[in-house]
Amino acid sequence: MERKGFTLIELLAVIVILAVIALIATPLIMNVIEDARDGALKNSARYLLRTAEMEYAVEQMNNPNPTIDFNALEYKGERMDAIAGSFDENGKASIAVYRGNKCVYQRFEDEDVILEKGLTEEECLAKVGGEVLETITVEGLISKANDASITDYDAGNKGEMYTFTHEATEQTGALTDYRYIGNQPNNYITFNNETWRIIGVFEGKIKIIKDTSIGVMSWDHRNGDGIGGCIIDYSGCSDWKGSQIMYTLNGRLSPLQSGYAFDGDYIRDNNNYIVYQLGCEPALITKNNNVYNCIPVQWALSDNAIKQIANETYYLGLTGYYSTNEGEEVYIDERSGDSNWNGMVGLIYLSDYLYTYAYGVDDTCYHDSTECDNSNPSSSWLFINENQWFISYEGATTEMAGASFVFSNGGRGTQPSVANRMNIRPTVYLKSDIVLSNSQGTIDDPYIVFTS
Repeated sequence: MERKGFTLIELLAVIVILAVIALIATPLIMNVIEDARDGALKNSARYLLRTAEMEYAVEQMNNPNPTIDFNALEYKGERMDAIAGSFDENGKASIAVYRGNKCVYQRFEDEDVILEKGLTEEECLAKVGGEVLETITVEGLISKANDASITDYDAGNKGEMYTFTHEATEQTGALTDYRYIGNQPNNYITFNNETWRIIGVFEGKIKIIKDTSIGVMSWDHRNGDGIGGCIIDYSGCSDWKGSQIMYTLNGRLSPLQSGYAFDGDYIRDNNNYIVYQLGCEPALITKNNNVYNCIPVQWALSDNAIKQIANETYYLGLTGYYSTNEGEEVYIDERSGDSNWNGMVGLIYLSDYLYTYAYGVDDTCYHDSTECDNSNPSSSWLFINENQWFISYEGATTEMAGASFVFSNGGRGTQPSVANRMNIRPTVYLKSDIVLSNSQGTIDDPYIVFTS
């Protein structure tokens, strides 16, 4: 039986019909896709607005006039090019978000979000009184530092950030750091919806510290009968890598010691003894009473802040005492030996504290940290007139339990019992690809952190 195919005319007719259908359907499909994108943008704006209002309400419990960074708010969907917003006296938010040539905004008087197309970024943010922030990279921040030839402190110098060069140590090569020194440098920065200060720039990363303490806590309070390898009775263990304060600051981000396990609530050693309970301050733990008496920690990093910080190497130095009390030599001791820790949230080095007195800020404090109380410790912006812990430990992890700290009078000490309670100021390194608002760095015009 002979099979017949389509004639050329029939094929051409089918192609023409399909083309006509495509011409009709494509705009409809594209409109559906565009409407979906517009709807998603509106939903993101609504979510951001509600999130801002909730964060404002929470922050207002501790601060009658909280500052909320709209650009740091968590939201789902595609990233915005710019976000701006404000609050009225009742905590109601207005917001404008800009992406591409689309602007979605809701002012105090609007019942729902409004979408407009064809606006510039400036025109969009102006809907809620916002302005476009200029940004700078890490290199831009370094450019604000004083010239390397300037080695005499002068509060009138550019920015009060100075250049320091270091020879190679056992753990690092030769490095150049940029540090803020003196009493009142322009190093304020908004991070985690809080006020922090920039310590400086180290190997392309900005290192910052919370401006105020998160509380007075022990470094570690394990009983020394073998929990986590600690054998000193009631005085805790000084090894930062397994300390309770490290777990307190890092929470779920904490790197676990070899053989340790986390069951969702507790971190246990390789003998199944409790070392730490998630979300709690350091607390006394013994084998005979292996129950964690939890005092909840009232501080944590937001999800957005976690995305902005780097997993960094913190140098823990020698397992014995510092060989010196002088700034540069302390820096070398910290990077001697082979002890270090890779993690997210730490504390400042003793050298960080001492370098704020360098270049003539206070020669006594810089050259002999134990004598700082006999000089002018308040000439450092890191001095808070209260005892505070450093990350540096002194003494072997099982034979001694010392950790460095600064007295309320400014002098450096070594506490033989890390179970004692002192101020904790979290310290982090920002990722190298972040950008900052091109601010003045003053308390009234702090830098703001953005992901690039």
